[in-house]
Amino acid sequence: MSAGAVSAQSMLAGWDFSPYAFDEFSSIDGTTLTDRVSANYRDSVADFTGGAAVGTLYYDGSFGSSAFNLGTSEISPQSVGDTAVSNLGYLGELGNLAVLDTQGQQYTNAKALGFAVGGSYTFGLTLGQSYDLDNFTYAGYNSGDASTSILWEWSTDGSSFSSLETDSLGTSATAYSVDLSAIDGVSTVYIRGTLSGLDSGLSYIDNVAFNGTVVPEPSSFAAIFGVVAIAFTAMRRRTK
Repeated sequence: MSAGAVSAQSMLAGWDFSPYAFDEFSSIDGTTLTDRVSANYRDSVADFTGGAAVGTLYYDGSFGSSAFNLGTSEISPQSVGDTAVSNLGYLGELGNLAVLDTQGQQYTNAKALGFAVGGSYTFGLTLGQSYDLDNFTYAGYNSGDASTSILWEWSTDGSSFSSLETDSLGTSATAYSVDLSAIDGVSTVYIRGTLSGLDSGLSYIDNVAFNGTVVPEPSSFAAIFGVVAIAFTAMRRRTK
């Protein structure tokens, strides 16, 4: 983590995949198929408008993702509600779903995102200022297949990616945490997951949450040092 990053960790963007209309129907308005989903959480609370401004999940072929065939349900929402695992927090709990609804999100169902085939999907974060990333957490599991894995990679341009880790998904809902501590001082970052080994059933992800700490601006450093200098001067005068 960069020196001087003194702010507390916060959720930069989170997804609970509640915007979808129906099972096996990748739509957030009940009519049009979609191949990208905006974040609907920020700072650990439901925030459809604020989350959408900083985070987008792509599975349309952009930023290193695969162009999934939505018409054949290669990627689709499912009403499995696998969010209550470990201490991730149930991002789609009823109260928060109601908040999202008041913010203009038409559908607020308890859904996870299911993949019927292998491929890549990319979370893009546009943060507006520099952050030191800490980690991202998610829930994942397989239905009917015990051999699935996700290779996680990162990039600052959505083109050239570096490896982070590979997670093996089991057949029960499990909490995963991916270490992002090597990614410092970024305002734009792309995290790509490549799913492989899926032979039958579906692989799910849910409750995705990216966490980090803001990097203070140079003016903030100057203000901090100024306060320290004044305090030091005052202490020296008292000791004379």
